[in-house]
Amino acid sequence: MATATKTKVYRWVKDFLDRNEFYYEKDDKNKALCMGAPLTDKENSIAMVISCDEMHLGIKACFEHFADKKSHKNVMEYLMRVNYHLTNGCFVIDLDDGEVSFRTSLNLFEREMLSDDLIGLTLTGPLAMFNYYYKGLLYVMSGEKSPEEAVSEIFGSDNESCSCGCEH
Repeated sequence: MATATKTKVYRWVKDFLDRNEFYYEKDDKNKALCMGAPLTDKENSIAMVISCDEMHLGIKACFEHFADKKSHKNVMEYLMRVNYHLTNGCFVIDLDDGEVSFRTSLNLFEREMLSDDLIGLTLTGPLAMFNYYYKGLLYVMSGEKSPEEAVSEIFGSDNESCSCGCEH
């Protein structure tokens, strides 16, 4: 089975974005795409960097709000509590500048092509994660709630199942 090339992966993703009329900026030299997306409240947003190579389609979605130094410890705890429940990607914080991002990737090993469904799910995953967890993140960043309180609001007091009804 032939594997995808960096150029093919880049073209598949770019074609998907064009067909679905997404606005994005492209970096043809590095085979990267950048786009913004509003969260459900329309007041907050994320910026997404989509990187393509032969083996992975990588997504880094960055929250528009940065954590200040004094909130880093609590933000890290909140993100670790949230990450415990995730299976495809994770939240991270840059301890130098306080940037909070969600990262995920799609393994392309021995893939000859990517379907629109697979590209769409990979691209919308980070947006869905921020839509689900950003309110708790803002509470923790501002000091309004502890990491445990913010996570309990999402998953309930038992911290075992989330409000979407799935079991973790």
